[in-house]
Amino acid sequence: METKQNVDELARLSGENMMKQFRYVVPILKFNGSKNTFSYLETGSDGKINSKNIVSKTLDLVILKVRRTFTSFQQTSTGNISWFTNEHNSWRDSLTLFERKDNARPKMIDFGSIEDLRAKYPDLRLKQNLYVLYKDSVVKIGVKGKSLSSLFEYYKEFKELNDHMFAHNTVVSSHMETNTGGLNYYVMDFKKGKEVDLSVVGEKIREVANALEQQDKSYKTEPTEEEIIIDRNAPIPIIDEEIEEEQPAGSEEEINVKDIPL
Repeated sequence: METKQNVDELARLSGENMMKQFRYVVPILKFNGSKNTFSYLETGSDGKINSKNIVSKTLDLVILKVRRTFTSFQQTSTGNISWFTNEHNSWRDSLTLFERKDNARPKMIDFGSIEDLRAKYPDLRLKQNLYVLYKDSVVKIGVKGKSLSSLFEYYKEFKELNDHMFAHNTVVSSHMETNTGGLNYYVMDFKKGKEVDLSVVGEKIREVANALEQQDKSYKTEPTEEEIIIDRNAPIPIIDEEIEEEQPAGSEEEINVKDIPL
């Protein structure tokens, strides 16, 4: 007599699930602090990123979910090198660090707590990824450098009022600052807007949270030291696919990650 099998369990035990890792990919709103412009980046069916400039200097959106990553970027005489961790929820999470040279496939180079990684790679800087509702679509916008200070003040405003960011539109604009060398650059600002329809926003929050939870489970297994050293083709966590531009000196403000309640 044939015994009924639990197919999901067999898929997990066989390791097949590791070959089918789930990625939650949404369009990206990218802010260029040197030019004070926003770009809309979307991955096409051919896997290439299509970019178009946004004419407006002000964006109306709703923040649905806050995530984080750590990044660093360097321009060299032979090309660009970027370092970044997997996207995560808290400074307590274990992280995997990746390195990418120019547009080559990223490779794993290290893993551990953020304290361990920052001790080895002190140039890593916090970047907050905001999953937002923009023109009825879920997109992601990265916030880093001195724009983080504006964002954290925005968080503080809601905490003091015992209010919720997702209950209001967020108006994103920018202002100009000047570094010690006299170079101008732009910093994002965040302002509370009108109240939103929570029946619509609530469904989008659940959609994003469920997708990210599925993604995190897909990459739950911590890489072994042998995998980091040898297996350059191992599946990698979700990352921002756009190339990081060099930031103006003075715009990369240091943040104490333990002071951030996210």
